[in-house]
Amino acid sequence: IFIDTNRGRRLSANIFGSFGKFYSGRLASVFGEALYKPVDRLSLSLGLTQTRLKRPDRAGLTNDEYDYNHSLIPRVRFNYSFTTNLLVNALVQFNADKRRPQDNFHLNTVTSNFLISYRSPYGHSFFLAFNQFSDDAVSTMNLGPYDRAPLRLRGQTIVAKVAYLLNL
Repeated sequence: IFIDTNRGRRLSANIFGSFGKFYSGRLASVFGEALYKPVDRLSLSLGLTQTRLKRPDRAGLTNDEYDYNHSLIPRVRFNYSFTTNLLVNALVQFNADKRRPQDNFHLNTVTSNFLISYRSPYGHSFFLAFNQFSDDAVSTMNLGPYDRAPLRLRGQTIVAKVAYLLNL
């Protein structure tokens, strides 16, 4: 199921849903996004993905397996175009889930991205990106499958890319 409004308008939205079998389980996933353009150069969007996977009860589960996963992924995006060739884009995304119906949602990861993009009128381009990732990985702790660790900064990256168009 897909519903989309005109992205050329100041306010637009889209919704996507999928439901059905996923291997031996049942999957329901819904994505929604609202986009607001107060001026032509600026756009702000809020998005939310909700996914629920329920597998049939299986005999002989070990302690690190689970039959239920319900995740929420909210995201915020900001775009600003200084010119048709120079733009800035920022994204922050949060991933949260619960592994049993009786649990509350737990924040698992926070991902942020900042991008500056310049494309010259001659075909050359330059990109500068900063990425940051925090998560609650339990690999370094002696925790059970339903125990949660606090978020910790896992990585920061700065990446630059230059593309030069060579005409022969």
